[in-house]
Amino acid sequence: MSNPTPPMGSTPEPFGSAGQSNPYGAPPSSPATAHPPPSPEGLYGTAPTYGTAPTYGTAPTYGSAPYGSAPYGSAPYGSAPYGQQAPGPYGTGPRTNPLAVISLVLSVLGLTFFPVIASIGGVITGHLARRAIRQNGEGGSGLAVAGLIVGYIGLALLLVGIAFFAMVLATIPTY
Repeated sequence: MSNPTPPMGSTPEPFGSAGQSNPYGAPPSSPATAHPPPSPEGLYGTAPTYGTAPTYGTAPTYGSAPYGSAPYGSAPYGSAPYGQQAPGPYGTGPRTNPLAVISLVLSVLGLTFFPVIASIGGVITGHLARRAIRQNGEGGSGLAVAGLIVGYIGLALLLVGIAFFAMVLATIPTY
């Protein structure tokens, strides 16, 4: 198809007028795939019904909060009625004896920074912690035993170091 250029000064005829043909074919007279009008229920039909919601009783009023749900700052978590001891929020065990923690810390310091004093302090506080744990039923027995073991290892290493130093001094000839 050739598109003739119009002469100067003349305006071309609009598309679809008498002298030109449509290069894209004839426009459709009616849409080939017309969609039906939407139904009153919508595209997916009606929503299913599941019955009525269950009733659970009345909501608590102010000042009568159920067990364990007291507002922040008004009562400790899980305050049980009638003097019973309430469990902790995650079922925590007995309180850890602080001497057991001190024993382990001192024993580790005896291996690193303060060899003599901290190791002896770790052993002493480890024995005190084990006695208190047996009497009071507190937790931390493993920490106390670990403090004792590390403290005794620190003292043993100290004695081995002293013996080695004495042996080296004994082998040095004197003139």
